Amino acid sequence: MLYEEISNDDNELSKALPPRDNDLRVNNHSMVDDDKNNDQSDSVKYKSCHQNRSVEARRRRNRKRNDIFRRRRFRYVMTRPVYPRFTIKSIRKILRQYDISYIHTKIKQELLIIGAKNNKIKDQNEPKLPINIFSRHKDPRFTDEAKVFAQLITSLQSSSNAVTPESLRTFFEDLCAKANEKLIGTFNGNLQEKHVMTNSADIPINVHTPANANKDKLVVYFHGGG
Repeated sequence: MLYEEISNDDNELSKALPPRDNDLRVNNHSMVDDDKNNDQSDSVKYKSCHQNRSVEARRRRNRKRNDIFRRRRFRYVMTRPVYPRFTIKSIRKILRQYDISYIHTKIKQELLIIGAKNNKIKDQNEPKLPINIFSRHKDPRFTDEAKVFAQLITSLQSSSNAVTPESLRTFFEDLCAKANEKLIGTFNGNLQEKHVMTNSADIPINVHTPANANKDKLVVYFHGGG
């Protein structure tokens, strides 16, 4: 009896269909590997038209866009005089306190430029923001007492350009009297008038001793002379 040799299908590849690069053979069955196709599709990257431009073309485009944005920014603006000590941070804080809607702020020399989104918002902001809100007397470094004192000095200043010792003496006497209006008659303590003898003059002094004062502390006030 004759026996035919049995082929080993697990180890031999079928010659009917030639294998491809992305085909796999498992137990003489064809399987397609799609990973290579996905890799090829992923390797193709999309490039926009802006990326194909040269460096100089991109620079020209950016300058043109910046000029357009700058013209829009300074289209609707209102201005206020500003003291140089004001910072952008302190200015924006004041704008928020007055409920001013703005898109940018800029200081040019002694002028504050406040940009608005449109003409309607600009017209709404104009009456809400005082003209002298950023003046020297509104310096944010001053306390409330210092601001009031600075306003008092401004109100008592004479319009005359001539400055003489007599006019300065009168000005400071009026200033002290005005500043001490609320303090006159409120001192609680002992007042003594004394004289200090020097080689050339007899200097009068006033000694104010508050009630229940600590004798270890002393304040000496010298006026400006004249």
